Amino acid sequence: MTGPRLSVVMACHNGLPHLRAQLEALMQQRPPFDWELIVVDDRSTDASAQVAGEYVGRIGSMRIEPGEGRGQGAARNLGVARSRGEALVFVDQDDVVGAGYLAAMAGALDTHELVAARMDLERLNADWVRAGRIPAQAQGLGVDFLPWAYGATLGARRSLFEQLGGFRDFGGAAEDIDFCWRAQLGGAELFLEDAAVLHYRLRDTPADLFRQGRTYGRAGAQLFKEYRSVGMHRYSVGRALRSWLAIGRLAMTARSRSDRARLAFALGRRLGCLEGSIRFRVAFL
Repeated sequence: MTGPRLSVVMACHNGLPHLRAQLEALMQQRPPFDWELIVVDDRSTDASAQVAGEYVGRIGSMRIEPGEGRGQGAARNLGVARSRGEALVFVDQDDVVGAGYLAAMAGALDTHELVAARMDLERLNADWVRAGRIPAQAQGLGVDFLPWAYGATLGARRSLFEQLGGFRDFGGAAEDIDFCWRAQLGGAELFLEDAAVLHYRLRDTPADLFRQGRTYGRAGAQLFKEYRSVGMHRYSVGRALRSWLAIGRLAMTARSRSDRARLAFALGRRLGCLEGSIRFRVAFL
């Protein structure tokens, strides 16, 4: 059976109030080929499934699949299993794809196995939010041990996805980094497609930023446990101490919303690194 050229997979859990903006942006896509959208409702407790249901029949070939409540990576894997395209694009519920996004990603996937879109922070975020939290991919690809990209900006050929076995569980974060690294260690290149622009939405409350930083810190320790044998480095003790000192200074001087945002994320991340070090029995301070 011949399927669409491109499958778009969205893992959705309690996606309101931003889900509708992403669906509207996807509805405006006019690529010169057949494509499908698979929304995996991962046991939302809000009205996400109902809102998504409003777009079935309005967005070409769109289906809503029930998730198992096992997190974003598992929901993406389920969406791929229920999809039919040979090219895959992953989007998140709270971002907005730019004009021509699907056409640009599909074109890049014609010549590359693994593709990342360019990330824009200006459209969806106030100035103070951007000043308080600058993602690693804001100026291109993130680079730690190897280049990586956020899952919300990724596209992959189905053959590569199946070869890697999809996304692995990293506690709600870093499954995208792990996916990119496994692909590159297996010989694939991660290509940045500048013509595909994703408008990325940042967290905008100190509590959300603290939780996000904490999750990232724990996931970083898990990544270190997995990849230290092939070259991933950790912070030195001196650098870790300097980070804690910087957090202390910021705690005493923070006055603006952007300062408080930076403080919340940095403190959450450092605590997450400590928690992850204990959980995964590694020294990732």
